[in-house]
Amino acid sequence: RDSTQSVLKSRAKVEAIETDLRIAAKIQTDALPPTTPEFDKYLNIDMKCCLNTAKEVGGDFYDYFFIDENRMCFLIADVSGKGTPAALFMMTAKTIIKDYALFKESTSEILNEANVRLCENNKESMFATVWIGILDIRTMTLQYTNAGHNYPILQRKGKGCEELETVHGLMLAAFENTQYDQSEIHLEKGDRLLLYTDGATEAHNKDNELYGVERVERMLEDTRDCSGEETLNKMVDDINSFAKGVSQFDDITMVIISIKE
Repeated sequence: RDSTQSVLKSRAKVEAIETDLRIAAKIQTDALPPTTPEFDKYLNIDMKCCLNTAKEVGGDFYDYFFIDENRMCFLIADVSGKGTPAALFMMTAKTIIKDYALFKESTSEILNEANVRLCENNKESMFATVWIGILDIRTMTLQYTNAGHNYPILQRKGKGCEELETVHGLMLAAFENTQYDQSEIHLEKGDRLLLYTDGATEAHNKDNELYGVERVERMLEDTRDCSGEETLNKMVDDINSFAKGVSQFDDITMVIISIKE
């Protein structure tokens, strides 16, 4: 009888934990903007996002919002670790970055201020890689800062893919005195930009072979005439097919922006 009660208590605890995780996952999902923005219906850009967590809750996140009527800020980030601690840090980082983005003039200023805030009381020594951009929809000038994140892939109309191989500083929350820089490019009609976290390129198969950047670029080439949504769907399907039989070990998050023709 004691044994039965012990099993029942253990099962009740497990069910309570699972319920808490489901609630946490729902809170986290609701904190992110829709995977398909409403504004892309009437602007000359098309954006699509996707996030597939390895656990119930994760550390990856994306965000996008307008700073003013002409400038849109968008970003992708990958928090160290997994599970609940990463999710909590993710929520804090997302909130702080957006707070500064709404009144700072440049991507470097945004991350400079956010970094100082995130370093405060960071007893768990967590950090996040971040890529953040501000796109002026009048001129299609894109200002961006890369804080230790994977290189985005730029696909120019009629040309091959190229990585934006610039890092403007270390990951956020690593060192309080880190100062970030920024770069600028001009986007043309028909160009596409893919942001992703390393869960995509580091997905591996049974032979321990990584999916890699080359496969990501090949999928972009193969889907050149597809919408952003179709492209990401096919990319996720290809990653899952490649890693079939191997449990997903990291969050996979992607954001693709296309300049309409």
